[in-house]
Amino acid sequence: MKSINKISALSILLLLNLSFSSYSQDFDEMINDTSSFYHIYLKNGNKLIGKVEEKANKAISFNDIYIGNITVLFMNIKTVIKEDNTSLFVIKTRTNNEYAGYITKRESDKIWLATRNLGTITLKQADIDKISRINAENINIVGEYWFPNPHSSRYFFAPSAINLKKGEGYYHNAYILSNTANYGLTDNFTIGGGIILPYIFYITPKVGYEVAENIHLGAGLLFATTSMDPISAGIMYGLATYGSNDHNLTLGVGYGFISKEVMNKPIITINGMTRLGKKLALVTENWFIPIRDDYYDRNENPIFTSVGVYTIGFRFMGEKYAFDLALAGLKESNLTDAFFGIPYIDFTYKF
Repeated sequence: MKSINKISALSILLLLNLSFSSYSQDFDEMINDTSSFYHIYLKNGNKLIGKVEEKANKAISFNDIYIGNITVLFMNIKTVIKEDNTSLFVIKTRTNNEYAGYITKRESDKIWLATRNLGTITLKQADIDKISRINAENINIVGEYWFPNPHSSRYFFAPSAINLKKGEGYYHNAYILSNTANYGLTDNFTIGGGIILPYIFYITPKVGYEVAENIHLGAGLLFATTSMDPISAGIMYGLATYGSNDHNLTLGVGYGFISKEVMNKPIITINGMTRLGKKLALVTENWFIPIRDDYYDRNENPIFTSVGVYTIGFRFMGEKYAFDLALAGLKESNLTDAFFGIPYIDFTYKF
């Protein structure tokens, strides 16, 4: 037993040493210029901006523009971004103005930022509240910065094939009674679940991949049960999404089930989203659900009709939240009349 414990301890130390060496080698190659500015994101959530004063085997002496000199161990670093003219940044000032572009020059008290809409501007370091790296898709056609869509992986209720990133999550509430939480375990796998008060519980795992530019494929399961009855129900589904986080269209096909009985007709969803402005998007979600009648055809096959559920509305967005206000309608395939005007309200907070 002692020999096994010794082997286990030695194995753990070896793995830690290999991991530590990997960090040292990776960041030793990335932080290779004492004249440039770096953005260093730490594992504890803090961020440093400044220059490398001195580099050792397992740590650096770093001169942060706000707190001065600090020693940073490689093992505590999550991400390193070098300031150069190939990386896009958004700079938020203390007066809540935002400017996006490339940092072309720095001095101890000033930053030169090349923007698309304003040309090159100069910002005083004392006036800057926050600097963040962004992607090109966060810049609109006239050069203004739009924060990332906080709720791109879902429409009103139905999901898209676009996944949450690893470590992202959100809480979603509809009509106060429906409460859901989803979390990205990896970039391609999301786990979620919730409760519809007072007694319906459900889980919603989903996988999704970007198989080509702006083409996403995914699959998932909605499984629900109750605390009052052993009956379970849900949908097994597949998804195909075309577009970006801000503008996309999704086709979903799924088969519903109740207990051990699976429907032999698919549920089809056609959903879309387009961002109209920095804080506003138009969203539509449409379900086509087969309903089995009490009648049979001449071959004794059950006859199905279809119920369409149509929803269209607006999404009001902030960096960490989304608020949906929409109208929904119902129409059966064998009826000429349709009912439209059911209000739908929900709220999402991203964490």
